[in-house]
Amino acid sequence: MDKTCITQVEEYDDRFEFVGEIKGFPLLGRNIVHKRKVIKYRDKPLWRIIDQTNYKGKDPIILHWNINPNFKHLIDIKAKDSFGNNLKFEKEQGWYSELYGVKENFDQFICNLNGNNCETIIQIR
Repeated sequence: MDKTCITQVEEYDDRFEFVGEIKGFPLLGRNIVHKRKVIKYRDKPLWRIIDQTNYKGKDPIILHWNINPNFKHLIDIKAKDSFGNNLKFEKEQGWYSELYGVKENFDQFICNLNGNNCETIIQIR
């Protein structure tokens, strides 16, 4: 498998679905695969993101969402782990780079996952 590949793009009457995988994270172990399915509904300002990984390590998986600061007041993010528990996002200082070699501070939203899967809903108010 290549490091990154889009494995599937589907179009339906009410939505688009994109599926991609990445094989990476060499510091955490060998052959770790992260698979993401993004569902974008046509009539709604809503995205459903399903993340799966085969990571079996003892450290928690950390989910990061980087939201443009100009729009963060318009966006709601909710997520559940593989056990159906609501995940609590915390704001943390992150970095953004629109141009090579230029880093800018911005707020990112992170949470720790229990298990190997999660589902996130991102909605514009």
